[in-house]
This record gives sequence, structure tokens and C-alpha cells, in this order.
Amino acid sequence: MKHRKPEEITLDLPQLTLRGLRWGTSGQPLIIALHGWLDNAASFSLLAPLLTNYQVVAFDFPGHGHSDDLAHGEEYSFVNFITIFTQAILQLSTQPIILMGHSLGGAIVSFMSVEFPHLVNRLILIDSMGLISEECTIGDERLAQWITNFYRVEGKPYKIYADRDAMIAARAQITDVKYEAMLTLAERGIIETNAGYHWRVDPRLSLKSFSDFTEQRAIELLAAITVPTLEVEATQGVIFGNELLTHRINAIKHLELESVGGPHHIHLAEPVKVAELINKFLQE
Repeated sequence: MKHRKPEEITLDLPQLTLRGLRWGTSGQPLIIALHGWLDNAASFSLLAPLLTNYQVVAFDFPGHGHSDDLAHGEEYSFVNFITIFTQAILQLSTQPIILMGHSLGGAIVSFMSVEFPHLVNRLILIDSMGLISEECTIGDERLAQWITNFYRVEGKPYKIYADRDAMIAARAQITDVKYEAMLTLAERGIIETNAGYHWRVDPRLSLKSFSDFTEQRAIELLAAITVPTLEVEATQGVIFGNELLTHRINAIKHLELESVGGPHHIHLAEPVKVAELINKFLQE
């Protein structure tokens, strides 16, 4: 196995500074990798080194990891994310690239491949199948209540943990991966203070994004994807056996579907297996 150490990357955008990790060299085909909700760029630290023929750039989402938080009063929404990452791609490449996303990151890159098809030539989804729709949202969170919660959570203090190892172990258990796999992601996502430790995320991210996408619209967007697409679903993830999401798979025209045994963070739990599928897909 060829090991590649990442370098830090920083992009100054009009709204904020975006930071992340880069594996490989600028002369290799570019993969932009977007992580899931409350994760960070190190989510790809076990997978990216195995994609040896490619340059992989994984960004910390705004409000996550080392990237700036959004300005006061702004929402962490699909529109904001897409606006920011489109600008980032245009800074890095003038040619179509490969987009890869896990979970929320997969939903974002799916949307981008439809709205900006000239930027994308291949799409890789890791246990992700489209946008969060009203039908996917748990509970009955009306807009007025969501707005009330939004301003209540702004400025909310971080939850402080006294024990760093226990903090990481708890997150590993929730994510359903081994402690060692979570450690690389946690090292980029933890801040130590005099009071203890806290996760490096904007407290506003504890509020779920308000969804105004219908299930029909989510399927229409998937049906509009024109580039070759690989979906790597986890057998204990969010898609496998989920009737609400499984039927979306049939909407994508040029889809190669693969399953790997393991949890939602399958790229952390089984990076070698996932890398083999991605390398095969990209070489076809």
C-alpha cells in the first residue's frame, strides 16, 4: 500500500476562508471530496491515500474543522454550501473534475453535477442518495419553529468534555467504527481549552437544516444526473434496506451500484474495499 501524506490547503473566498487537505500532486486528475454532517476533511484520510493515481482535495465544510464559520444570521443550507464549493472548484480547475461525497457531501455533489454539469465528469457517492426531502425529515418541524430554534442556538456555548479519549470513543460508537479509525478524524476536529475539550464545529450545526425539497424534486434531480456515477452503499448504512431511499437508485441513468459490509462511515471502516471499487470505476 502506497502511503501519501496530505498537505494543508487554504482557499480565500468572498464569504470566508475554506480549508482542507490535499493528497497527490497538481498534475494528477482532480477529485474534490466532501464529507458528511459534523465530520471534517480527515474523513477521507484513510481512503484518499489509496487513490494513488489521483489528486484528492477534501475540504472542511464551513463551520466544520478548520474552515471559517458562516457569518452571523446565515444558515448552513444546501444553497450556501453549493455556492461556496462551486467557487472553490473554479479556483482549482478549469477542466471537468471528479466529485466524491459521503452522506451530506454526496447530496451536495449530486446537486452540483446537475446544476453545473460542465464542471463534472464523474460522480462518486458513498452511502448517499440525493437531497434530504420533506419526507426524509424526522418530525414535523414547521418553518416558524425552525426560525425560533435557529436564533436560540446562535451563540450557544460549546459542550465541554473533560476526557478526550472518552469523547472520541463516544463518537466512534455513534459512528460505528473502530476507535483508531475515528482518531484521525477527531484529531482534526477537536479543540483543547483550559476548561476541557470540544468539537471544532459551529454550535449552529446542532440545528437540522430546514428542508423545502419534496421527494419528487429529489428524484427529479437524481434523474437529471448525466455523468457516470458510482454508489458505494454500506450494508448497515442509511440506504441499504431503506425503502424511502432505495427507490431513488432507479432514477440515476448511468449508475454503478456496489455494496460493502459495514456502517454508514464505510470509507473509514473499510477504506481498502471502498478504494478498490473507486479505482476500478475511474479506470473503466
